[in-house]
Amino acid sequence: MKSLLTNRKAGVYVLIVSILLQLVSAVNYLVWAPGAGGIDTLVALGLGMGCLVGIAAFLFSSDLLLVADTALCSCGMLQLAVSSAGSFADWYQGIVMFGDPSQVPRILTICILALTAVVLLIITGFMGFGKQETS
Repeated sequence: MKSLLTNRKAGVYVLIVSILLQLVSAVNYLVWAPGAGGIDTLVALGLGMGCLVGIAAFLFSSDLLLVADTALCSCGMLQLAVSSAGSFADWYQGIVMFGDPSQVPRILTICILALTAVVLLIITGFMGFGKQETS
């Protein structure tokens, strides 16, 4: 494991934190969703595949995999937010008509974790995370 971290740029640590946040948001979603009406395949694939692609980006130091990871995680997060619009409307209005307003805090938690992971992925893209060139 130490050999994976030696001679790497600082962005690799930001990438590791981002992968961990993606994993936490994916597990959080997969634990919550079955009891809240079912698992949305696009959300589960977006968050889950985002974790796997992030690990591949870390192992292979690939910028294209980093972009794919950002897109997958964003897609999962946005699909969750869009599919929960009825719950947000009910929560805002104080009614129970279109969704379940009691689920909004969990939805926001998952979305904020995924959004933080996406922001960290974007920062990693600008910082660089590959091998450092030694002179």
